[in-house]
Amino acid sequence: MTPPKIINRNIEDNTLLELSIQLSLGGLSFCILDKSINTLVHYTSFPFHEVATPNQLLDKVKRVFASSLVLQQPFQKVKIIYVNELNSFVPTALFSDKNLEDYLKFNTKVLPNDFITFDVLSNTEMVNVYIPYVNINNFIFEQYGTFEYKHFASLLVNSILNTAPSDEQAAVYVYVHDQQFDVVVVKQRKLQLFNTFKHTNKEDFIYHLLFVAEQLGLNPDKFPLYFLGDVKKDDDLYEIAYTYIRNVDFGKRNDIFEYKEELAPPTDHEDYVLLNSF
Repeated sequence: MTPPKIINRNIEDNTLLELSIQLSLGGLSFCILDKSINTLVHYTSFPFHEVATPNQLLDKVKRVFASSLVLQQPFQKVKIIYVNELNSFVPTALFSDKNLEDYLKFNTKVLPNDFITFDVLSNTEMVNVYIPYVNINNFIFEQYGTFEYKHFASLLVNSILNTAPSDEQAAVYVYVHDQQFDVVVVKQRKLQLFNTFKHTNKEDFIYHLLFVAEQLGLNPDKFPLYFLGDVKKDDDLYEIAYTYIRNVDFGKRNDIFEYKEELAPPTDHEDYVLLNSF
C-alpha cells in the first residue's frame, strides 16, 4: 500500500551528510546533519514573500540553491518536507489508493494535472493523502538524484504520538506557522483530530481553538495545551490562550544529535518537525 516515496537515481559518494528541507509558500528552512559525528552542522531559514503559486515557489527555491554553497554538495540522504493545506487524513480501514482524489476534493481544489500521493503513518491507523509540488520534486531530483519526501502533517502527527502522554486526558498541540496553525488532538496516544486554520489576529486563533475543544467535549480547565513552532511566551497567541485555557505550555523536541559549537540551538519547541526529521 505504501507509494514509491523515494525518488531514486544511483550516485556514488562516501558522504555521511544528511539534508532535510522544509518547504512552504512562505519560506524554506534546511538543516544538515553530519552522521559521522552525530552533529547538526548547518541550520538556516529563508522567508518568502508574495509567493502564491508553485511556479513562483520554484523560482524562490532556485535562488536559494544558487546562493547557498552548502547545498551544492553530495548528501547521503535528502528529505523534502512539504508544508501545505492540500492534505487529508483517512483511517486505514476506509483507505484505498484508487480513491485518492475523493479524499481531497471536499476540502481542497484538485486540478486535473495534480499529482496525489500519501504517507502511511507508522504508529497509528491513519493515512495522510496530499498533493506535493511536482516541479520542486523534479528540481530536487536534478540536484541530488535520490531523495525522499513527506508531508509536514505526517511527520508532526507521528512525532507527537511518539511522545504524547498515555493517560486518559486528551492533549491538544498547536503548531504555529505564519498566519496559520495546525491543531493536533491526541488521547492515549491515538489521533483524535488534525486540522489547519488560518488566522490574522489573536481573536481568530482563540475562536478556532475553543471551537475545536467544544466539538470534542474538552474542558479548557482540564486539557493541556502545548505550543510548537513559531511562537513565544510573550506573543499574543500564547497570552490569549493562557487567558482562556488553564494548562498552557510548550512542547519539546527530543533532539538525537549535538549542535555544532557556533550554531545557536533553537528553543525546544521551534522547528519541531524539521529537526525531528532525521
